[in-house]
Amino acid sequence: MAEECSEYIKKIAVLERQIKLMGESRKQEERLRTQLNQTMDTLKEKERQLKELNDGLEQRIEERTRELYESLEQLSILASTDHLTKINNRMKFNILLEQKIKELKRTAVPMSIAFFDIDFFKKVNDTYGHVAGDEVLIDFTQIVSDNIRQGDVFARWGGEEFIAIYDNCTGYQALLRSEALRRLVEQYTHPVAGHITCSIGLSEVREEDTHDTLLLRVDEALYQAKEEGRNRVILL
Repeated sequence: MAEECSEYIKKIAVLERQIKLMGESRKQEERLRTQLNQTMDTLKEKERQLKELNDGLEQRIEERTRELYESLEQLSILASTDHLTKINNRMKFNILLEQKIKELKRTAVPMSIAFFDIDFFKKVNDTYGHVAGDEVLIDFTQIVSDNIRQGDVFARWGGEEFIAIYDNCTGYQALLRSEALRRLVEQYTHPVAGHITCSIGLSEVREEDTHDTLLLRVDEALYQAKEEGRNRVILL
């Protein structure tokens, strides 16, 4: 009996050690689970922060891209617009004229060119100053812009010279329209510089025309208008 009791005591001791080891294993498992859960929570937080960073970065990229496009658009406008009168400049006009000539060769729709020159403009600048001269240029631009059709192209060629494309317009029709514009300018009075007039050279675009031949002919028409006394329209 004593021997049996001794054996049972030994078995109990072994069981107690096993139970103790199992308890320690459970505690270790619980610690590991706690660490794992903390790591998972940290990972989720990092993922959330990374997503916020990515979303913010994408938004900044979109905003920056939009700003760049807006800047490019503004640069394009500045590059093609006369700074004083806010209409097309010479470079933009030449591009549009090339396009219009190609369209005419394809469609055979008539088109005419008008070359304007404000008469004795140098005298305005010399006598009344450049401020008055700039006001005359701006007012002249407004008169013509308000009295040409929406499909027409109007540009400042340089100095006191302006040029226009009369779309879907024969030479004779252009003559009538230009004469009406000349009369409107003649009726204008600047508060300092007084009455202003302009000379206009005209030409209808021909099938064989190039950019250069057309501009040469309309320039000759303008020269003839000035030689014949100014304040008139000449069609060549």
